[in-house]
Amino acid sequence: MEKSRPGRRRLLKLLSIGSITALAGLAGFGIGRSSAQTQEQIPITKGSFASPASYIIFKDGDLVKAKNGLTGEIEFSGSDAATVIQAVINELTNGGRIFLRKGTYNITSTITISNPKILIEGSGTATQLAIASGVNPAIVVKKDYICLRKLYITCSDTENDIIKVENPAAVVRLEDLEISGGGYQIHIIDAPKVWIENCYLYNPGKAGIYVATTSTAGNPKSVLGWIKNVHVVGSSDLGIALVGSGEGREVDAWHLQSCQIVNCSGEGIYVKDCGGGMNHIENCDLEDIGKSCINIEGSPNTRIRGGYYGSAGIYGIRIASDFVLVEDAWCVAAQEHGICLLGVSNCRVMGCVCINNDQGGLGRHGICISNSTDCIIVGNRCTDTQTTKTQDYGIKEEGTSDYNIIADNN
Repeated sequence: MEKSRPGRRRLLKLLSIGSITALAGLAGFGIGRSSAQTQEQIPITKGSFASPASYIIFKDGDLVKAKNGLTGEIEFSGSDAATVIQAVINELTNGGRIFLRKGTYNITSTITISNPKILIEGSGTATQLAIASGVNPAIVVKKDYICLRKLYITCSDTENDIIKVENPAAVVRLEDLEISGGGYQIHIIDAPKVWIENCYLYNPGKAGIYVATTSTAGNPKSVLGWIKNVHVVGSSDLGIALVGSGEGREVDAWHLQSCQIVNCSGEGIYVKDCGGGMNHIENCDLEDIGKSCINIEGSPNTRIRGGYYGSAGIYGIRIASDFVLVEDAWCVAAQEHGICLLGVSNCRVMGCVCINNDQGGLGRHGICISNSTDCIIVGNRCTDTQTTKTQDYGIKEEGTSDYNIIADNN
């Protein structure tokens, strides 16, 4: 890879216009806001607030080139895309916008984002990052205020992380991404305030999104996250997972909204050892899941609201945690119970619909309350509309279950 610098005349010209240079901003992140002021009257017209790219990366035959968005100079070039992209990131010590034009960029080494306030943006599926086997992770985010947007990322390896966000990174936004292959496609470790939206995640080997922590008890890290309108298709294991470290519950206050997960071999949404400040699962649609559509373990103050959970290999919703609220959810055609409470207390199941469950013919029910106490099961509809009925009971208490309020169900 080569880096070129502007000549003396070009440099003098740059110095004369340098005061009006502005870096690209990330929405809501406050990147590159200029503090310079002028008394000149500047008319506001269409495009007045458009921010140019700090660097534009493009293919030129077998070469990958990076053009300075202000000067027009080609500052970096080489045959290895990862090396060129990394050089540009390293150059932007104060942040900026990197635009990748249409093309396929072969990534043969890890790209590390270690400068803050950087936006990397492509042209949607026309901008492909093809990750070579053995590159793990493909992209690692280690600084604050980072946005990856409109990229198509592919990998034939089923073990490697594609995008890894780790401490001390915070306030990271991943949006309009399409990822195919890899192990953990989006892997969050000890990173707070991560926003993931409008992403399509195909055929992950381990999970579409995996949020975890290595922090000690009482020192929360992976908190205050948002996963919205994310599609996970064909996972060999998990769809979306929030996995804390136990007593400290360091994965907390995540909000999953309007996500779709289909054809997943393991759990659709898996929440384990999280909670304390409430994790929300709202209006998600899951179908053809190998195990349970939603599995909540050891994660108090989890709330499931709305959504459709169909054709689960075990349960529509499995609750193995105290203080869980499930309301207005549809659980349909599970192999076993529609909703199952296992050894819990102080849970509420309200306004849910459980239809045609026990497809495996094992004598299972719409809602099963097993070895659970002090729960409220109110206003639910549990029925079987099939010609050949499979669902045994609508609602049934089993084992040592006691002191539960079960009312106004049909």
